[in-house]
Amino acid sequence: MVESSFFDYGVDLVSNILRAEFVDSGNQRVEFEMAGRRLQIGRVQNRADQFPTSLESSGVKVMSWNVENGKDPRFLAAIEREDPDILLLQETRPEDVRGIVDDMNMDGVYASTHLVHSSSESSPFESGNAVLARSSIYNPRGVWLPNFSNQETKQGGGPGQCNTLLCNVNLGDVPVTVVSAHLEDKCSGGDRAAQLKKILGAVGDDREVIIGGDFNFMLGFAYSPFYGSFTEPGEKLMERNGFVDAHKGQKGTANLDGRVGKFLSGLIRLDRIYTRGLDTGEAQVFDYKCSDHKPTSLVVGR
Repeated sequence: MVESSFFDYGVDLVSNILRAEFVDSGNQRVEFEMAGRRLQIGRVQNRADQFPTSLESSGVKVMSWNVENGKDPRFLAAIEREDPDILLLQETRPEDVRGIVDDMNMDGVYASTHLVHSSSESSPFESGNAVLARSSIYNPRGVWLPNFSNQETKQGGGPGQCNTLLCNVNLGDVPVTVVSAHLEDKCSGGDRAAQLKKILGAVGDDREVIIGGDFNFMLGFAYSPFYGSFTEPGEKLMERNGFVDAHKGQKGTANLDGRVGKFLSGLIRLDRIYTRGLDTGEAQVFDYKCSDHKPTSLVVGR
């Protein structure tokens, strides 16, 4: 791996509120004040000018994956094998993001969501969302999502709160809004729809949009006759706002055989890549076992 400066950051826990500071090698940072809680988003490396200003206008491969805090490091080789142009990660450690940036020569931004306390680790570690691309990423921004399941204590066993990371990547001469999202699991479908409304509010009227991530749609079954019989409010919300689910009807994305059984695990589509205003091509779900989620990919263009 090529050594790089990545970024320096510190964590200050005050009254069980996660406050993370991300400072890149150029001593720049992006900060957002939301509901009295500071969300800071750091560029993985201050070298955006080293990347092309845009990706191709067609044939762009987007990949999204909740990597379960990198418990199984084989996920890194899987990502290199699939070789995406845009990569959306959830539950990822900053040092793993750094490894992908260096090894695959990608630009990237990262936002912490929570601290994870693990019996196998000597100290808590950061986990969050990331967007990486083979072109320059610009205008990073984010929103805190409504907290329905007391994420202060339940999300990963440590303080934190779900947030969503947004940025822009150019496809040809068209700016595309790219979103890495992670909705709560320990809440109702209606609560997740409320979180999605917050994300859609941040997206606004942007015409070309990619929203990928772990939506935790527990009723989002994959196969007919289940599809359409059980749907989450969030699925209908996305449809009403002009978003296309190119993986509709494909197999599930959960690796949860030991928790819910193989049959049900094969049906649940926790993870999605939604698009608006873009052409879509091949949509895939991969059978990697490196996480409790399977990665998805989608080819997009203008």
